[in-house]
Amino acid sequence: MVSKPGFFFFSDYGSTMFLARRLRQQGHPVLLYVKEAAAAKVGTGLVPKTTNPVPPRGFPFVIFDAVGHGSIGKALRGRGLKVMGANPYDKVLESDRIAGQQVMSEIGVRTPETHEYRSVGAAITFLEKQDGAWFVKQIGADTEEAGTYDGRTVTDLIRYLRWAGNERLKHFQLSKKADGTEISVNGWFNGRDFVRPFDVTLEEKKFLAGNLGRRTGCESNLVWLAQDDLLASRTIAPLEAHLGREGYVGPCDLNSLIDAKGEPIGLEWTARLGFDATQAWCNLFDSTLGEQLAGFLDGTLQKWDAAPDLSVTLRVSMPPYPLWEPTVAAKYAGSPVDAAWLRGDQLTVDDVAMGTDGPQMAGRDGCIGTVGATGDNVNQLVVEVLAGAKKLMVPNKQYRIDPLSRATKDLTALGKLGLVGHPSLARDYGGNE
Repeated sequence: MVSKPGFFFFSDYGSTMFLARRLRQQGHPVLLYVKEAAAAKVGTGLVPKTTNPVPPRGFPFVIFDAVGHGSIGKALRGRGLKVMGANPYDKVLESDRIAGQQVMSEIGVRTPETHEYRSVGAAITFLEKQDGAWFVKQIGADTEEAGTYDGRTVTDLIRYLRWAGNERLKHFQLSKKADGTEISVNGWFNGRDFVRPFDVTLEEKKFLAGNLGRRTGCESNLVWLAQDDLLASRTIAPLEAHLGREGYVGPCDLNSLIDAKGEPIGLEWTARLGFDATQAWCNLFDSTLGEQLAGFLDGTLQKWDAAPDLSVTLRVSMPPYPLWEPTVAAKYAGSPVDAAWLRGDQLTVDDVAMGTDGPQMAGRDGCIGTVGATGDNVNQLVVEVLAGAKKLMVPNKQYRIDPLSRATKDLTALGKLGLVGHPSLARDYGGNE
């Protein structure tokens, strides 16, 4: 029997533990390194782990799941290892929002009117001469309570800024609200060019039903592999020359608003694996996922071979999530998690470790994992993930009871423009397929 290649995972908070576990189930040697102490227990007993950030012999493929490790990636590539992520360019795209918007302009993607500030007083002076809806977003800071706020009016946002002050908002940007259908288009770049097909994500980022509560990044999402490049050619594909110049390797996503004419208004880049979207993407693959990832990294993969289905995921959690309070989360470590989480093909675990009596919360934040479903009808998939979430046992279980509530409206808008790029979506929502 030919041995399968090994994968070393360098993870800040254990977010790729689910992928390490899946590849191990497919027969690949895997080893997980978790950098941050708050997530030290994630994956314990579920996948082989190490406290050494340097991949040992036998692990030619290395996967990073966060930005900011460019120097480490350069060193590993210098050793001849094949590395996904850890690109120096990821900080330019994702962490430096102003630089990221400049890149959008360079590739012909419009951006909302945006102004950068380090003084709340200066921002208020500017807003007092404006009208319409504006929003504030922090740049490169961890103060979450003032990180993002969408004002209905200028007066609303000024009141918010006065409360936040420079103690909470040290470096931020103001952007004018733009109208359109929010969608993310992702491409996998191998250092030279994109490996098709591109994948598309429609997600809901708010914690509570009705799009209320904290902005968590993703609570439910729909992912599909586009069967044409129409949407990608207007969004992520024009970045190809920039990525090639940088030798970038890994996924790169542009989140944008598609206006009534079908043109994008760029919002932000994701220059790393995209958490729940990556989980939904992985659910479209069979037992060859590991071999395809290896082929992508060594440059031999010509195209992704996956099911032509739609993939939906629903995030399931327990307190203290969605608050990032490591000391509080640590008190909940050991809370029992349904053993069924470890059996389903489309059930992925996140803040989970194995205890003496079964799986349990690892104590990072309470984001337990996702329930997934694949098929050709969005409404049916929503029914399936809701039923799956209802069955699973988690103390004080939390999940959105209206997953993908925006799907009909937004997919219809994309369908009218011929930009859904998938036959099932074109059938149900209109389009050119």
